[in-house]
Amino acid sequence: MEESQFEVFENEKIVRKDLIPIWIKFFSWLFLLFGILAFLGLLSFYFNPIYTIDIFGINQATDNLFLSLISDLVLIFNGVVAYLLIAKEDKAVEIAKINALINIVICVVSTILNLYFYKNLTFRIEIFFIWFFYAKMREIQFKWINASKY
Repeated sequence: MEESQFEVFENEKIVRKDLIPIWIKFFSWLFLLFGILAFLGLLSFYFNPIYTIDIFGINQATDNLFLSLISDLVLIFNGVVAYLLIAKEDKAVEIAKINALINIVICVVSTILNLYFYKNLTFRIEIFFIWFFYAKMREIQFKWINASKY
């Protein structure tokens, strides 16, 4: 039986870690660290608030407990998504896409609220980075499902 020229390419094994670009790996490790710190900060917040966070236009430095809780939960969720991507879990790309859309909505809402309450239009550059992240996740989703974990 004769093999075709393309059989080498058809049998090529795709590994999930090769699908993620370096910039996403870097930010995954960074958000994993921030997620852990936010979790620890959430635990210590009730005893002594020693840190402030400004993520996607949500500023934790205010006295609003709700905004502080939102900023911590956003960072913790980003940390969980980062862990899923680093660990090459099956549903990591799907959850990362959902996370990206949630983060875009948070950026847009915080921009609108900042304009409405403070009469200050702040352009959130994070939206573009999150959009590139979302586009990359859409691009690799099918390959991720069919790729091997190791």
